[in-house]
Amino acid sequence: MATIDIPGVTKEDLERRQRVFANIVAKYYGDPDFKAKVDANPTEALRKEGMDIPTGVSVKLLINSDKVMHIVLPNK
Repeated sequence: MATIDIPGVTKEDLERRQRVFANIVAKYYGDPDFKAKVDANPTEALRKEGMDIPTGVSVKLLINSDKVMHIVLPNK
């Protein structure tokens, strides 16, 4: 797997972010109450799970289907 160099982000921080994201995905599909909270207010729910979301930034939840795949590129 190729490594990605993101200015200002350490390897450890990137790994932590990946773990947080993986835990959120597992919890979203395994816990109906958590899913409802994320669906209702993704920014607040994901912050409470440890996702780094800067103040003033909102989250839009998109879910891939068998007909649509979302690809999100980071801001340059």
